Amino acid sequence: MCPSVVPEMKRSAVPRMIKHTSKFDPIFHWWDSHSFRYFQGQLKSPSLFAILLGCWLTTSMLPIANAAKRSTYKMDPVQACWNGFKPGQWDELDQCLSNALAKLEGTLKNALVVEHKKAAESRDTSAAVKTLSDSNAQWLKFRDVECERRQTIVAGRNHPGVGETTCQIRMIQGRLQDFKFDNE
Repeated sequence: MCPSVVPEMKRSAVPRMIKHTSKFDPIFHWWDSHSFRYFQGQLKSPSLFAILLGCWLTTSMLPIANAAKRSTYKMDPVQACWNGFKPGQWDELDQCLSNALAKLEGTLKNALVVEHKKAAESRDTSAAVKTLSDSNAQWLKFRDVECERRQTIVAGRNHPGVGETTCQIRMIQGRLQDFKFDNE
């Protein structure tokens, strides 16, 4: 926190507040007493002004810095891989996407375990477990066919593995969103 660098002011140094005649008088009085006019006589020193300005800037930027951390933390894995891509580093991009896919597949497996536990706790356990298993088998077929369809559209382009891995990542993200929707 910033040190208390503003010395105590004498009562006579405080400027008079302007009389207001609206229902917002308390707000105007607060603003008058806390505005920079209150510090007019104290801010003649450039170093004191720099300290106060620095304290204000560091505390006012905290929410922005935290938002940047949050957005980096939850960044899309495909976008994160492309952000680190430099021309000619296709192998590194492919490896980054493969790592992201492996991580998401692990997350999907964990989500399926949770969904199986929920199915086991339902009233009709056998039907719920069978339906979940069938749904997942059909979804895996759909994922593979859909990604194949997308690859045929761009057939003949360089680095087809990048597109296929990206498609699988996007499909798994959608499946995880479906599970989250079920929980809400």
